[in-house]
Amino acid sequence: MKDDFWDICNCPECSYFSSGKPHCCGLPKRITERDKPYIRGAVRTCHCVNPRLWEFYESLGAGK
Repeated sequence: MKDDFWDICNCPECSYFSSGKPHCCGLPKRITERDKPYIRGAVRTCHCVNPRLWEFYESLGAGK
């Protein structure tokens, strides 16, 4: 992942929030099926806008 973080997630409740990189999403390098519930929570509750997270979220059938 690049170091110029435009994938902002400023919610400390987000499973992917990284305190080492303030207000930035600390997503793993590979997003897997077991990340589903965390991804849904990050998108719905924390409004995380990480493009990789959104891509995966949409592949799950976003509204489901």
